[in-house]
Amino acid sequence: MFWWLPTILCAMALGAHFLRAQQTVITLLFLLAPFLLLVRRPWALRSLQAALLVGAFEWLRTTAVMVQERVLFNEPWLRMVLIMGGVTLATMVSAWGLTGRRPALWFRLREPGTDEQ
Repeated sequence: MFWWLPTILCAMALGAHFLRAQQTVITLLFLLAPFLLLVRRPWALRSLQAALLVGAFEWLRTTAVMVQERVLFNEPWLRMVLIMGGVTLATMVSAWGLTGRRPALWFRLREPGTDEQ
């Protein structure tokens, strides 16, 4: 029903992440990315998927940096890894969720009434 909601939430989380890092241009790109949902063309779908996958790799990179810092200062890191792993997984699942039947129809990757097996 709301197949687009995870995409919007993940893009907002990535925008907040880059805002905290004071990366204004990247922040704006992620905050504007959900508007590609209004562009019913295949390139918009692929752009959203690519942005979410790049975002997932950014979460992995950030996790690695944070683990290094916590180990260096002898602080606990396991809970942080589990949380960041969940965020990374949610972002990847959001990109994968855009491969379903409803997004394919919305972005005109297939015609209505055709069910490919």
